[in-house]
Amino acid sequence: MSYLDLARRLRESEPTEPASRFDLADCLALLDDMHAGIRAEYVPGALALLDTDPDLARRFHATEDRIDGLARVAGGPTEADFRTAIEAHAAVWRELVARYRAHKERQAEKADPMPELPEDTVLAVGVSYGDREPGTWDVVRQGRKR
Repeated sequence: MSYLDLARRLRESEPTEPASRFDLADCLALLDDMHAGIRAEYVPGALALLDTDPDLARRFHATEDRIDGLARVAGGPTEADFRTAIEAHAAVWRELVARYRAHKERQAEKADPMPELPEDTVLAVGVSYGDREPGTWDVVRQGRKR
């Protein structure tokens, strides 16, 4: 008898525990827990990154589709599969929020190109009809005393 045959016999003789399955209620409870965690970390506006980052959007939708597909499995998905899918989706959410937070911090560090003008500043804008085409004059800053 070869070692391969012996290994097959041992594997067949060992009792295997069936993988625990999640029903729809279990799936929804785990999803609710994931979303509660996301709401605690979420920065308003972060979801807009999905419109500007195709790779992040692809991964977001792929993990979302994986969760939906597992939830539809007859008899329910295995607990391990569903938890893995949930964690993958939560990781994309965390990356999305972290990227947006970093983007907002970079914007805050940049100097404001338009300084605040004093209250007594007058901006004069005019229209020139000399060449029969409307146009704008240069903006002139003038101080005015009250």
